Amino acid sequence: MAFFTDGSYGLLDVRPADLIDDAARVQFGETAAVCDALGWRYRVLTGHDKRATGNLDSLSASRHDRCRPGHQTETLILSAARGGRSRGDLCQIASPDCPPLACAWVDNLAWRRLLHVDLGGVFSSETVYTTTEAASTGAAA
Repeated sequence: MAFFTDGSYGLLDVRPADLIDDAARVQFGETAAVCDALGWRYRVLTGHDKRATGNLDSLSASRHDRCRPGHQTETLILSAARGGRSRGDLCQIASPDCPPLACAWVDNLAWRRLLHVDLGGVFSSETVYTTTEAASTGAAA
């Protein structure tokens, strides 16, 4: 069962594609009908996006407190990313004298869900990060 950020509920069935047989398809259909009656979302997940998994792994390297920017720098990055900014721009803004230093800060904010980034895209200096609603409301940690 899942509780989504918009307040709705849903159910995710996880099964590798090669293990889905006719009986599983019937079960998924019945589960979908029950979820529909409850007003819940329903989805069958059959695998993962290798690029997204790799990107998430890259972000996880910056999850530690040692990569967390100071309050003033965090505020600066989040403010700059409100309309969407490239990772390179955000790093330049956060640390003009040494932009690579700020890469971990930007990624830490994404790890903490204060910045949104498309995990399915190719990560580069041009990858766009955008301030999340959670950052605006102070809901994320």
